[in-house]
Amino acid sequence: MIARANVTKDRRELLLKIRERLEELKILIRICKEIEVFRSFKSYEYAVRQVVELARQNKGWIKKN
Repeated sequence: MIARANVTKDRRELLLKIRERLEELKILIRICKEIEVFRSFKSYEYAVRQVVELARQNKGWIKKN
């Protein structure tokens, strides 16, 4: 989706969809933690940090457009 947004004139719609997907992913990661899918807390923490960082970048892209 990010690649598509990079080559699209009207990026805002795609960027908003990306934001939605990232929020869904955050919820999924929390559920995975609750049902003990992650082998360690560090694995969970890493996954959350990656999604939060992408969400932060996406927020900046939305503000630009």
